[in-house]
Amino acid sequence: MAHRAVLVVLVAVAAAAAPLARQSPLTVVEVAASLHVLVRLSDGSVMALGENRAGQAGRPPVIRRFLPAARVDLPAKAVQIVADADTSYALLDDGTVWAWGRGYERQLGVAMSGVGGSNRHTPAAVPGLTDVTEISVRGNAALAVLKDGTVRAWGDLPEVLRGSRPGFPGVAPPIAVAGLEHVVHIAGGSHGFALTADGRVVGWGHNGRGALGLGRVSNE
Repeated sequence: MAHRAVLVVLVAVAAAAAPLARQSPLTVVEVAASLHVLVRLSDGSVMALGENRAGQAGRPPVIRRFLPAARVDLPAKAVQIVADADTSYALLDDGTVWAWGRGYERQLGVAMSGVGGSNRHTPAAVPGLTDVTEISVRGNAALAVLKDGTVRAWGDLPEVLRGSRPGFPGVAPPIAVAGLEHVVHIAGGSHGFALTADGRVVGWGHNGRGALGLGRVSNE
């Protein structure tokens, strides 16, 4: 079943990209998936398909429909893509991060309100983020590593990442995470790990089954 789903995605993306393929062959270089699927092509463009109840496929929200592949309107080439539950992210080659989809927990980097509610189907830059080298998102908590090795966080953050700031419904705009410096790689979100330049691994979040490797169970 999984192989069939992958085949369907690749066929759908190839069909949607066909007009440009006549000019120069395009290949898939990255795939990110949740209930929806993001695909980054070799020219830096991004395509989205699948679930779109919050606009995470870059089109006006619909329910009970699987949307075919279509390009997402971004202002520059994408170098990384991330698909969280109902939210999509793209790191562009200019070091900015663009987000679209669900925003109730402020995972879009802004407090959403108004006629459109907390969802936004048009990509927009997460405010205050420049010189980003990597992003990671999990459980509506988003993280970005900057060129200087510091980390920014926004969305539904645990206390260990947001400090004394109120946690409901989420944190926006992005904040600097205290204690995370010289980071070269990051994984996770509300529960996650950071690799530093000197080879250390820093972890935080749920430790109910000892996932943080501390020799005890707790939340850290």
